[in-house]
Amino acid sequence: MERLASRWKAGRWRKSAARLEARALVGGREIALMKPMTWMNRSGIAVRALRDSLECEPTEILVCYDELALPLGRIRLRPSGSHGGHNGMRAIIDRLGTTEFPRLRVGI
Repeated sequence: MERLASRWKAGRWRKSAARLEARALVGGREIALMKPMTWMNRSGIAVRALRDSLECEPTEILVCYDELALPLGRIRLRPSGSHGGHNGMRAIIDRLGTTEFPRLRVGI
């Protein structure tokens, strides 16, 4: 998130409802970057708060998270899916009430 914020010249990070949030203009469209300020297995709280504040659909939220099961640096983008045993994703699915949102897994 820090790299994207820098690349996109986002505004400063602001604390709001269990998250840090910054905004950037990318290709003429406003983008919100968010970092949960909760434990990983409670990150659904921050994602739901962001969704509610932006009044957007879950399909408009890209969740990025690290994944030990992927080799270092490998990424996997999916339009939807299960939590795959990841407690952070389980929390997000529970709070959003759907598995229909894109996710980007990054190997660590």
